[in-house]
Amino acid sequence: MDRKFKMKSNPSSTLFWLLQIGGWGCFTLLNIVVRVQLNGRLSTEIITSTVLGLALLLSSSLLRQMHKKYLGKEGNASTVIRIIVGSLFAALLTCLLLLAVIYPNQELIFAQKIDDLPLMLALNLPTLWLLLLFWSAIYVAIARQRQLKREQQSKALLNKSLQSAELDLLMNQINPHFVFNALNNIRALVLEDTERARDAITSLSDVLRNTMQQDTKLVLFQDELVVVEQYLALNTLQFEQRLQIEWHIDDVTLGLQIPRMVLQLLVENAIKHGIAKLRDGGVIIIRSYIEGETWFVEVCNPFSASSEQSTKISSASENGIGISNINKRLALLYGNEATFRLEHQHQQVHAILRLPTNTQGAIYPKSFELHGGDKRMRPHGLSSLRDWGE
Repeated sequence: MDRKFKMKSNPSSTLFWLLQIGGWGCFTLLNIVVRVQLNGRLSTEIITSTVLGLALLLSSSLLRQMHKKYLGKEGNASTVIRIIVGSLFAALLTCLLLLAVIYPNQELIFAQKIDDLPLMLALNLPTLWLLLLFWSAIYVAIARQRQLKREQQSKALLNKSLQSAELDLLMNQINPHFVFNALNNIRALVLEDTERARDAITSLSDVLRNTMQQDTKLVLFQDELVVVEQYLALNTLQFEQRLQIEWHIDDVTLGLQIPRMVLQLLVENAIKHGIAKLRDGGVIIIRSYIEGETWFVEVCNPFSASSEQSTKISSASENGIGISNINKRLALLYGNEATFRLEHQHQQVHAILRLPTNTQGAIYPKSFELHGGDKRMRPHGLSSLRDWGE
């Protein structure tokens, strides 16, 4: 069986060898020019400088392997000691390589035999040590910087993956809670009014189609409003005239992006802990407006002091998901740039989202209109909202 080996090039290693060969090559050429000017023996200086350049290339490459082995595994003091000692051994190796090549061939190179050649080469040891010390310092500094950059990139990627996983988990917590409430509403209608129950099932199907599309964490506000209206359609079939809705929506906000299902959670909380606790029901007011560079989304609902909504408002569900879920998702998506708060004023609960926004490039959806003086807004084509009236 034929075996095919595919060589994978390492850009970092390729760059190192280009700089390594280029750097010592330039050093060799400079050394030749200077020594020819001083001594005038062209052939001799070309040979000795070339041998020196190749010896430095080899010894510094071996020095690199040592630095790579211990890079990031020791403190600053140990790193400095390693650079000093390693450069000294590399300088000794360079001298030995020079001696091994030049000494047997000294008559060919110098046209004479030099008795004190080993001593002459040994005298160059301090210069070679300083040269390799300088090379080591540069290499370690660059290698440490590249290592830190890779670690930062890996950490950022890991944090992003963890945030994405946590967002997915939070989204998966939302859907079962919503489906549970919707199915309870439909179950109550099946025996009372089958036609309205069918309408409720259609609305539930449309809502699930939207909520199960979790490929994005942010959606257009206009799309979120469609989901909310379909959810309200389900609840309107149950609460009938007890549930009234007022919309105060700034047109420019319809094209902005909002975390998926956030508005639906606020509306669900307003119904469960507000409207459902009042014998005559009430009006839920949904506002969306921009002040300066900040986007506000607000859901207001009435509540009775006897219903103790002020103690229950901290969670939109019995298991503590809901409102706490919103805080976690805002923190993951926006950090400190978005906030959520609850206010109680004159037997009204105000759930207020403060989101960052950039109105440039906002999409103006023509399918949305504001109807009447009370600024009630309804997307076209949602027949399940016929009980609201025009």
